[in-house]
Amino acid sequence: METPKKTRLALNSGSYGPESTVFARIENFGTATVRYGAPYVIERLEGSTWVRAPESPRVFILPLWGAGPGRTGIDSCSRFWIPPSMRPGRYRMTKEVEYAVGKSRDRHPTILSAEFDISS
Repeated sequence: METPKKTRLALNSGSYGPESTVFARIENFGTATVRYGAPYVIERLEGSTWVRAPESPRVFILPLWGAGPGRTGIDSCSRFWIPPSMRPGRYRMTKEVEYAVGKSRDRHPTILSAEFDISS
C-alpha cells in the first residue's frame, strides 16, 4: 500500500552564490493533501550540527497553502534572497507541513528539508 505522505521540498538549484535567490516548492507525490504556511528556516551546517543561520527570516505573512495528491505547490514558492555577507558553506531550508487524509488531519507536523551550498 502506498504511503499517503510522500512529499518533498524541492529547490531550483543545489548551489547558489551571494545575491542570488533560493526558490523552494512543495512537491506532493503521495495520496494525501499536504497543507503548509509561509514560514521556513534557513540552517547552516556547523561541524555535524545544524544551527539556525542569522540570516534566516523571522517574520512571515500567514497564508495557508495546499497541494493535492500528485500536485506541486506552484502558487506558493518560498523565496530566500542570499545577502552578500552570508558565509559560504552547507545550508538547508526546513519547512513544516501537515497532511489531510479524508476529513482528519495529522496532528503531528512533519518537517521537510532541502540542502544547498553557498559559494563565494
